Amino acid sequence: MSKNTRKIEKESLEWKRKWEKSNATLIASATEKKERDDHALRCNKQVEQLQKLLRALQKERNHLYKVIVAYK
Repeated sequence: MSKNTRKIEKESLEWKRKWEKSNATLIASATEKKERDDHALRCNKQVEQLQKLLRALQKERNHLYKVIVAYK
C-alpha cells in the first residue's frame, strides 16, 4: 500500500510541475500578446498621424505650387 501511495504522490507531483510549467508558459504568452497588441496599436496611431501630416504637406505643396504658377 505504501509503495502505491508513494507512486501516486510522485505522479501527482509530476502532474503538478507540468501544470505549473504550462501555466507559466500561458501567462508568458498572454503577456507577450498584450505587448504586441499595444505596440501594434501605437504603430497604427503613429501611421495615422503621419498620414495626416503627409496630407497636410501635400495640400500646402499644391497651394504653394498654384501660387507660384499664378505669379508666372
